[in-house]
Amino acid sequence: MAAINIYNVENFSNQVIDCVIESVGDNQFTVLEEQTPSPPFLTGVNEVIRVRVTHEGVSKYIYCMYINQTYDGTDYRLVLGYDQDVYGDYVSVNKNVQQISYYEQDPDDLIMPVDVYSVVSELNVATYSKSYKAYNISENYSISIPRKKYNFTETVKKLYLYYDDKILVDGCNKKCYKVSPGDLTANSLNNKFSSSVTLNVLIK
Repeated sequence: MAAINIYNVENFSNQVIDCVIESVGDNQFTVLEEQTPSPPFLTGVNEVIRVRVTHEGVSKYIYCMYINQTYDGTDYRLVLGYDQDVYGDYVSVNKNVQQISYYEQDPDDLIMPVDVYSVVSELNVATYSKSYKAYNISENYSISIPRKKYNFTETVKKLYLYYDDKILVDGCNKKCYKVSPGDLTANSLNNKFSSSVTLNVLIK
């Protein structure tokens, strides 16, 4: 199985927690379990972890990958990898974690493997009046997958068929993203076609 894959995720498993973000590093952060006694996190190697926090009064999900779990005799800590450029605004020391959910990568859920991808950032500035004063600035992210030959029915079509969450998992860099497919025009011959693929990164 490739190290970068897109999965159709029907359900995440939730865990009752009392957690806080203890520390933040480069593309990773540590979650501290504060219950007494502190229970272990119900996760392991290669699992996708969805962390729910509140940012400016609104619930936000941070999509992460398991790096390590430690226990010092009193408290469990969970070290998570994530893309700080995409989700970094929602991660800060002492921020309470509302929920942690887990998904174990299942070959039966695989939509398509990915050889290489890039994350593209787009900054949108809304202005008014002839002086073009800015009143709203938003940053959107997308994932660009270079042109490749696909089996239409067995891979790309599945991106559009399911209503469940679609998660791109990058096991090499310990990052993952919730994504949705953009518009696609495909002319297939014998169920084969060649195209690039653009995925919108959902960060709400």
